[in-house]
Amino acid sequence: MKKLIGIFLLGILYFQASAQIVEIKANPVRFFYKEFDISSELLLPYNFAIEGQMNFDREEIDIIEIDGRESTHDGGVFSAGAAIKYYLGNKRGWDRFYLGGYGRYRKGVYEVYKDAVNMDQERVAFGGMAGFKWVTKHNIVFEIGAGLGRTFVEDVYYLDHYYKKPDQPLKGFDGFGTIKVGYRI
Repeated sequence: MKKLIGIFLLGILYFQASAQIVEIKANPVRFFYKEFDISSELLLPYNFAIEGQMNFDREEIDIIEIDGRESTHDGGVFSAGAAIKYYLGNKRGWDRFYLGGYGRYRKGVYEVYKDAVNMDQERVAFGGMAGFKWVTKHNIVFEIGAGLGRTFVEDVYYLDHYYKKPDQPLKGFDGFGTIKVGYRI
């Protein structure tokens, strides 16, 4: 896991060093919940951009049904992903409406208080996304976006057992919504 994070960060730094224009963005709403969501977007020619993103979330689930029992979960979730975007109708270059695709890896580790056991969840998803970005004359960036995709790997390890595709309301689907504020360098 540490190697994956290191390779991801080195890749972002490499592309940032070779680019003329880079944006660094964060989700300010998540900071209120003690969560970390940061992304870097490399602006390419012909209205294309590549974005790398990393999230660290804290989740508490009070009541959940696993194997017919009620239990309380507390855990942390790591998520990393990449997206490619195409901007339509630019005003200041690489702004306004965009369409694109994304790929995301998510790993969650939970502890069950009543049973003192662990549950790990892994997901790999790919999908489409759309959004809108505003860039001020002082290079401050505001972005709103959403995406919907398909989960291709969804594994759960619980009580030293392995389960594929757990019973969830949106089984097999992946979605997100985001609000970001940042700066264009």
